[in-house]
Amino acid sequence: WFAIKDTYIIHMRTDSSEIRFPMLVDHEFQIKNGFPHTFGSNTIKISNLQQTLSIKCKNERQAIEWKEQLEKLIDNTVPTFSSAFTTRFSSFAPIRENQLAY
Repeated sequence: WFAIKDTYIIHMRTDSSEIRFPMLVDHEFQIKNGFPHTFGSNTIKISNLQQTLSIKCKNERQAIEWKEQLEKLIDNTVPTFSSAFTTRFSSFAPIRENQLAY
């Protein structure tokens, strides 16, 4: 299973709901599909600064639906992470106000 959250996607095991890995939607987050980028029209290639993930969907329509949802996620999230030059220490993460740091 895959779950799309506000700033990341996660892969979970279906039998135990164990989180296998999270994938942060950072300023290098990209989604590609189709023959020039993947091995078939029903495959999506997702990448960020740390990893690349290929997902094979049941059919092309399902791949298009996933891509559309992930593009909405990018539109809502990437502006937060794209301002790395304005964050302290050129961090990829946005500045969080009213947070305790130890």
